[in-house]
Amino acid sequence: MMATPPGTPGADNSDPRVVWANATRLAVTRPDALNANDGSLNQQFFKPKKVVFATEKAKWGHADWQNLYKGIEKFGIDPSSWRKIIDTYCPNREVLFIRIKASRAIGSQGLNRYHGKYFPITTFH
Repeated sequence: MMATPPGTPGADNSDPRVVWANATRLAVTRPDALNANDGSLNQQFFKPKKVVFATEKAKWGHADWQNLYKGIEKFGIDPSSWRKIIDTYCPNREVLFIRIKASRAIGSQGLNRYHGKYFPITTFH
């Protein structure tokens, strides 16, 4: 027989730790994330509302990466360079995705330390 996890609606919540946790959740957690009757977590709240798959247009191929590398070589890593890279080399792309791909190319999530720096295209091979 499988045990019911603590905090599951309808479960025996006689354990004082579960009672305390549920009471604390009722006090500090947004109401739609909880089961109102006992303060246990509403699992449906945490499930994705919709799943989005990348379209063929959104996927990056070898040519897209090469264009990004050319843009970084010409315009450098700088917040003002993303729009220039898009206009010159990566039309139909968004600034957010250019920045994310550039950070992957450089190998660092924080690009602040690279502002104003230019990288030759050979850096990426």
